Amino acid sequence: MSEPWAVRDHWAALVETVREPMVVLDRELRVCKANKAFYQSFHLNAVESEERLVYSLTGAVWKTPRFRTLLEELLTRQTRLVDVAIESEFPPEGRKTILINATRVVDGEGKPTLLLAFEVRSALLPLREEEVLPPHGMVAANMGEGVAVVRTSDGIIVYTNQRFDTMFGYERGELLGKPVSILNDSTDRPPEETAQEIIAALRTHGVWRGTVLNVRKEGTAFWCRASVSTFEHREHGTVWVACQTDISDLKKAEAALQESEHRLRLVLDALPAGAYTCDRDGLITYFNDRARQLWGRSPKLNHPDDRYCGSFKLFRPTGEPLRHEDSFMALAVREGVSTSGAEVIMERPDGSRRLVLAHATSLRDPSDQVIGGVNVLVDITERKQAIDAMRESQQRFQELAEGLPQLVWTCRPDGSCDYGNPQIQEYTGVLLKEVLGFGWRENVHPDDRAECDRKITEAAATGQGFQFVQRLRRHDGVYRWFTTRGAPIHDAQGKIVKWVGTSTDIDDQVQISEALHASQERLRAVVSTAVEAIITIDDQGGIDSVNPAAERMFGYSASELVGRNVNLLMPSPYREEHDYYLKRYLRTGERRLIGGGREVQGRRRDGSTFPLDLSVSEFWDQSRRMFTGVIRDVSKRKALEREVLEIATEEQRRIGQALHDSTGQELTALSLLVETLRDMLEGSVAAPLVIKVREGVQRALSQVRAHAQGLIPVEVDSRGLSAALAELTARTNILQGVECTFESSGPVLCDAKSVATQLFYIAKEAVGNALRHGQPRHIGISLNADRSVLTLRIVDDGIGFAPETVSGAGMGLKIMHYRAGLINGRLVVEKAVPRGTAVICTVHTSTTHDHAHESRGADSDR
Repeated sequence: MSEPWAVRDHWAALVETVREPMVVLDRELRVCKANKAFYQSFHLNAVESEERLVYSLTGAVWKTPRFRTLLEELLTRQTRLVDVAIESEFPPEGRKTILINATRVVDGEGKPTLLLAFEVRSALLPLREEEVLPPHGMVAANMGEGVAVVRTSDGIIVYTNQRFDTMFGYERGELLGKPVSILNDSTDRPPEETAQEIIAALRTHGVWRGTVLNVRKEGTAFWCRASVSTFEHREHGTVWVACQTDISDLKKAEAALQESEHRLRLVLDALPAGAYTCDRDGLITYFNDRARQLWGRSPKLNHPDDRYCGSFKLFRPTGEPLRHEDSFMALAVREGVSTSGAEVIMERPDGSRRLVLAHATSLRDPSDQVIGGVNVLVDITERKQAIDAMRESQQRFQELAEGLPQLVWTCRPDGSCDYGNPQIQEYTGVLLKEVLGFGWRENVHPDDRAECDRKITEAAATGQGFQFVQRLRRHDGVYRWFTTRGAPIHDAQGKIVKWVGTSTDIDDQVQISEALHASQERLRAVVSTAVEAIITIDDQGGIDSVNPAAERMFGYSASELVGRNVNLLMPSPYREEHDYYLKRYLRTGERRLIGGGREVQGRRRDGSTFPLDLSVSEFWDQSRRMFTGVIRDVSKRKALEREVLEIATEEQRRIGQALHDSTGQELTALSLLVETLRDMLEGSVAAPLVIKVREGVQRALSQVRAHAQGLIPVEVDSRGLSAALAELTARTNILQGVECTFESSGPVLCDAKSVATQLFYIAKEAVGNALRHGQPRHIGISLNADRSVLTLRIVDDGIGFAPETVSGAGMGLKIMHYRAGLINGRLVVEKAVPRGTAVICTVHTSTTHDHAHESRGADSDR
């Protein structure tokens, strides 16, 4: 290979490093390796490309005759192609021009390999003369990144491409022979420290990626994202290949975000309430001075000793201790549950306590993932103390009420006002005497009056205090938001004699809260409220996103699911089969589950399985094929179906037992009486009639016993299914006079008694349906086991059915479907050939095999 920096056996490192479309072909022109940009540009993927002839790839590009000729000539004679242009169709974009740069490389065994780089242009844009580069630097010169090669022995630059020189403001070739340290900004960390980090990463991972602060020739600093790989050069020894991209704009965006966060903190600092923030792990990241005063301490930022709240201790309003892990901020961070105006008691290290209202809200990133929380604490300790003081002394209450900024009032038990402090008149502009009685309701917003009345009525009925938010009209006609709280005063008998309350202007806080909420909404996606679990996956089966309902249903957090294969949520054998079915759909386009719904089995994190309804739809996210699954847990519905079947079975057993024990005994007694009557009338004219009566009674008794036996459930265990089915056929022959046969591949073992029982009842129901509706002459029952699949067939030669009647089938067919669902089986009802009906039930079972095989296996184990 003639390139000064590209050495054989190291093309893989170069392909992974660059961001331009690049592919490596072997001597038979099969794809060996390609990078992500290649697959994205030509709408391909590794599965359908690697080890395939380049001419057989999807798209018109590879079938261009000129392209094939160029590659074959390059493989046999030439060593490179430089900016060779061909045109091809790129559905749906249209016709485009491709610039091909290719190099022929000979490996250690003398076998040729082709290294191709592409640039896709619009077919209408002509090539500029200055874009045609000389043969050396073919691949690197056409890359969108700056590329430099540095000799590691002395740090001297031995190669740069045009993009690299332009990025740093140097003339072409001006950097060659200079130390790479002249590119590093002096304010950044020492070059030796960066070099040591790169060396360590190359030893461990084979590539280093990071950000560096560089300096241009004229002295301005700028940030770059860099990646470095290494190989042995035949002339320069060990060299580094560095690819750099200018990310100055990204850094500016980050600085703007930091400035936005700084402004948010300034707003929180200005709040007349305590405010603090936590990250997704509950670590405190910020608190204002008011929060520090409430806590009586300064917690450690980003420290595991201080989580969710900086208070020394927390208590519920009832005095019950409240763990920090159960606080309102913890709920917002862990579960995304917001809290507004919840009371909590905070104890300081000195033992003093403060009662506050907590307003905790979760913070989310643009992908709707919780990244932390913010909590605003409003100290209401003084308000509570004021209410207690008003209970002790009316005089002291009035003195205190007249000095408070809130609207303070007292009401009779019926809600009529008997006192208001001067602030009420000052705020409303209405004389106090007009407010007394029920005049206060005129200042309540009309839309809030009903809720106000309801809260007061409920509080009077329960004897407890009340709290609600309402709008009160100011003297200028403007309505402002108030928090109104009322507390009852009881007499010795516990009867309410007065209501004492305050109305606090919270309009400013509401506006600030709404502004803060609007700011937060710009930084996060809309919170999902779907009841059903929703999961999206890519075309490889990898989970792309889950909603909170999916987390609750399967017991995993979103971080544990995203990026993993969706078969994690499936039990065997569905887990092993899922990837095959997905690949088959991508290959053939044949829809089975996609676009519709089906009942399947799910697997929770704890290993338990449960039935669910799954609906799958397909969509495209830019160039990616994606699938969305909507999942509903049907465990309760299945349990109800099981209960209905059990009740029906028990009722059937009861009726059969009643026929056997009651009617059967009555007929037996009647038979004995007829025998006695026959003896008494022997030789008389009535003797023959008595004999006929006796025979009729005996026939009726036989039929009652046979029907009773058919109604009483048969005990079917996992080894006796074949015997139970054989008994069913014999009883059908006797009672119905229809030929009924049973065939089996041998005694069959099911993995559970419930499977055998449900299969027996499915067969019994199918036989009953055939006798009631089909008018058959013959009914055949067969039971066969094939590896892990057990198949039960009931086929009759009756009149059959019309296909359109299946959807509206009766209770018998529905019950058979329910029973099949209980054992995770699949029931199919179809026309038999040449006539009649076939009922087929298949069940996956891990231990389905005949006893003879089981015995042979046991012997071999011994």
